[in-house]
Amino acid sequence: MPRILLVLAAARAEDAAEALRSAAVHADEPELLSLGLASPEGEVPVPEEGRAPVRLLRETCSAWQAVQTLWQGETWVLVGCPELRFRKGWDRRLAREAGIRQGQSAMGAVLSGCLPSPADTIAAVRPVAAAGFTEDGLLVTEPGLPLRYAFESEPAALIHPDFCFARAAFFADAALSAEDPCWVAFRRRWAVYTLHAPWVTRTDPAAMPVIAAPDEPELLRRFATHFGISFPARTLSAQAREGIWRASLDVPAKVPLRTRVHERLRGLDAITSRLNPLAVTAWLTLPGSDAEAELQLARFRRLCGLKNLPLVCWADRASLTAASRVLPAVREFSPRLGLPVRIRVSEENAAAWAVLSAPFLLAAARDADRSRTHYLWLDFDILRYPVYEKTALDWQTVCIDRIHIARVAGRADPTMFSVPEALVPMLCDDFSLLCEKSIRETGALPDPVGVWDTLLDAHPEHYEAIDLPAERELLSLTMPLRDEEWGEDPV
Repeated sequence: MPRILLVLAAARAEDAAEALRSAAVHADEPELLSLGLASPEGEVPVPEEGRAPVRLLRETCSAWQAVQTLWQGETWVLVGCPELRFRKGWDRRLAREAGIRQGQSAMGAVLSGCLPSPADTIAAVRPVAAAGFTEDGLLVTEPGLPLRYAFESEPAALIHPDFCFARAAFFADAALSAEDPCWVAFRRRWAVYTLHAPWVTRTDPAAMPVIAAPDEPELLRRFATHFGISFPARTLSAQAREGIWRASLDVPAKVPLRTRVHERLRGLDAITSRLNPLAVTAWLTLPGSDAEAELQLARFRRLCGLKNLPLVCWADRASLTAASRVLPAVREFSPRLGLPVRIRVSEENAAAWAVLSAPFLLAAARDADRSRTHYLWLDFDILRYPVYEKTALDWQTVCIDRIHIARVAGRADPTMFSVPEALVPMLCDDFSLLCEKSIRETGALPDPVGVWDTLLDAHPEHYEAIDLPAERELLSLTMPLRDEEWGEDPV
């Protein structure tokens, strides 16, 4: 196996000691691993016996800037940060994965991505995705679609500066440029990939970079054509917003055998459960760009793909045909099924009316099927990551004897909630009263989140909230999302 140089930068040398130790301890070929550290002060980390010593650069600089000084002929370079932790065999796996992708570009392959941390619901690497533009035209980025069970590393456009693995020649190219590494790769025809498996993780969530564009219209035109990120027009394709360059916005999956067996056993356990919920969603056509519509359709397909999710969808006439292609239980939506209001629903409050209508659509589904113990509301685009289609959903975590909803940063998250069968009429009555009160006092519909917050505070005997770190994650409590198929836990 060729030699690898790991380069980190830290304010104090001690801050990087654990990352360097983790890399050395978990390397398959530690004698081929070189450790480099840029730090202006602090004690040099002492390597374990038989491990490579640490090359120290006494400067305040980034790991990218330190590569050229610390490099001594290694074939591969990994630029990282002190928060990295490594799994067993990470060195061999990264070199092998980059080698496999080597022949698919003029220069070579670059592996990057947003590494998972303990705070993530899903232990999967995410591509660096585009989120929008600042007023100054800078590209704002965010973690994209998690590559859970991905069969191989996926083509990418953007590079996360805290984790980048490539041949030393790529970092030599980057050292000659003051631009973001993604422009270096695009100019020189290096192929960027998001690593498909979490052989390297982080101890905390990564800060996302903001990317400036070079003043080269032709380069920007080619970049927009290739990746759907247009700096001049400030537009993003659906693929750019997910970080996945596939027409279906999904990635080929290879579910490990252990996971499949585990889900089969969980499914057998679920047979004995007395819970029998029915999930309800609605696909209502709302104003938005073509990219947003494409994202919504991809997420709707993921939700409908769950084999163990009994799901009924209300769809308006514009969405009825598309919804029926992927879900058999589709019913045509009519405004009379939604929130009954004595006010004209204008374009300004149409979105609020749609969210406030969710309890009434649950009631309509309950009228058609009274055999269920609970009725769950799910936003049709709630599933923003691929999951194993035969996942055995554990309803005990969300189906309780009260109306159950998530709360994020102290506010309710109405993208999903669970209602016991007997409490569905009460929920509709509570919503009607608060909406009528708002119309009388303000002449407008209330904020849907505010309605939920009011009910949670006023009626703890009937409503319960569970605190979660992010929106749209209540459904994840029914799934065993944090598994460890990729080796030992990081040390």
